[in-house]
Amino acid sequence: MRKLRVACKLFYLGDNYRGFQFQPDVDTVEGRIKEALIETKLIENDSTSKFQGASRTDALVHALGNVIAFNTNERVIIPMINQYLPKDIIIWAKKEVKDDFLPRFEAIKRHYKYITRFDDENFKKMENAAKKIIGYHDFKNFSKKYENKNTFREIYELNISQKDQFLIFDVIGTAFLYQMVRRIVNLLLDIGRGNFKEEIVNDYFDKEMDSSERIGPAPLENDGSLILWEVVFPFKFEIDSYSFEKLQRYINHFWKVHSLRLETMRIFQNFFNK
Repeated sequence: MRKLRVACKLFYLGDNYRGFQFQPDVDTVEGRIKEALIETKLIENDSTSKFQGASRTDALVHALGNVIAFNTNERVIIPMINQYLPKDIIIWAKKEVKDDFLPRFEAIKRHYKYITRFDDENFKKMENAAKKIIGYHDFKNFSKKYENKNTFREIYELNISQKDQFLIFDVIGTAFLYQMVRRIVNLLLDIGRGNFKEEIVNDYFDKEMDSSERIGPAPLENDGSLILWEVVFPFKFEIDSYSFEKLQRYINHFWKVHSLRLETMRIFQNFFNK
């Protein structure tokens, strides 16, 4: 069979992994995927597979639509790969791509969602500040300090919504610097809480700031959740219906278990609030 290059779309929960990118002697999403690809004899090693991911998400960051690509001599059957993956990593779509396709560099846009609790932040102030962030800017002050690196990025959309007791930030752009999304969100939250005026956004783009002046990233785990929602390319993926249904069943089961625990804690809480 001729050599193919295949792109796959995947879901994962980041709680149990030290990020996406492979690290020796550490459990990572990429490491688990490569193990599964080797087990299914789709790849032999890194050098021949030319494996690459679209986004190297951090520890505790989740994904619905991260994308990987690899070379193989075999037919790619997604359910067979998923058999060798943990329950919280599921490949659910694929596409045969050109031989030199590199998902990290050929994405048209990336969409992140950040979720946190609503704490009476001023919506209008956050939305006004968000409008200043949209566009093509130097985002060096929204990340760690980079030497000799292009820190200009373009944000296409930055939307804020409220669902029940939660705030949801949708950030869509070309690509993002390290911790850039979480630092943008944290600045908007501080503006919404009255700690800064909306005009501080201009300072972030116009001034040189050292690490003590720049705002830190919004938290993860107990106080916030970051999802790589989608990575967009100029083609459509072919959804594997069996694997897509498996993903849906996993999410539904996860919700069923955790909603029961949440309601149990709510009943305990009601006892103290009497």
